[in-house]
Amino acid sequence: MKNDKLLIALNTLEEENLTLCLFNGSIYFKSIERGVKPLMELINSKVDYSNFVSVDKVIGKAAAFLYLKLNIKDIYCYIISEPALKVLNDNKVNVIYQEKVPFIRNRRNDGYCPMESLVLSVDSVEEAYNLLVNKINEGV
Repeated sequence: MKNDKLLIALNTLEEENLTLCLFNGSIYFKSIERGVKPLMELINSKVDYSNFVSVDKVIGKAAAFLYLKLNIKDIYCYIISEPALKVLNDNKVNVIYQEKVPFIRNRRNDGYCPMESLVLSVDSVEEAYNLLVNKINEGV
């Protein structure tokens, strides 16, 4: 059933030109936002997403930590960074991806994504989450 849910979420993401689609068999969460913002919104919603699968365009290490905080165990993504894949694999998250890259690039394409860079040396979900919250509150 998880593969069916992933396929439905993937088709929805592509058909609706989304950046993120979560699905649990009957309920969707959809977003066209880039970066970690939609995942932070999910965490702030206090909804239990542990039975959802996710299809995401890009996953860096920051997003990987947020997926752990959301307790999502099945993810399909187009692009994933090596540090993100390690975090997810180490925490027994099932990940299918199209392309693995050394790191996620920033939007100017001249260096690291600031969110991935922020948590690159972090190993704790809570530490990563707190750093991300503080950075976002600074108005990134």
